[in-house]
Amino acid sequence: MKERLQLPDIEAIPDGRLAELFQQDDVRQLLHITYGSVLARYRERLLSALKEHEERYWELLKEHFRRHLEPLREV
Repeated sequence: MKERLQLPDIEAIPDGRLAELFQQDDVRQLLHITYGSVLARYRERLLSALKEHEERYWELLKEHFRRHLEPLREV
């Protein structure tokens, strides 16, 4: 188990590439452990973005589950 998360310098990432952060395990882990505080602060913005991009959200969610469940088919 890692002792510390390896997080990029967010100030060095162009806005157009911020979404790529969600493909990094350590960034996702940080979101998992801070989800409650993030949701409390940005709830309306998050819900608005999900509604605006609902179809894309479902596509990404299905892909996320597929990646996690596919290895279990071999068990």
